[in-house]
Amino acid sequence: MESADSTHRAALEILSQVMDEKLGASNLVSREVMRAFQTGMETDLNRAGLLFDTLPGWQKNEVYKQARYRAYETVNSTDISSARIWQTSSSEGSNDLRSESLQTPPPRFLTDRR
Repeated sequence: MESADSTHRAALEILSQVMDEKLGASNLVSREVMRAFQTGMETDLNRAGLLFDTLPGWQKNEVYKQARYRAYETVNSTDISSARIWQTSSSEGSNDLRSESLQTPPPRFLTDRR
């Protein structure tokens, strides 16, 4: 049996949580999506997909919107990323020739070639 990769499992976890909130944990479709998330087996994934397709359009739309929002929050969350956010100064990238550091001549040891 083939199992889902980590990205699919993360998406399935979000979908499962949203399904529990929107349809209730006792709903058949919610239970099957949860089982697919827990096992990751291809047969469970297929069954959950088939049952999800039986939902009315308005329910699928509600679940889709909430799951998409939650996935967006998860991806853009600062808690998950350990990368540093670099602050840029307002003058960065400007070609201001009046800068004091550019107006002073270089030290003599750099220009004297004896």
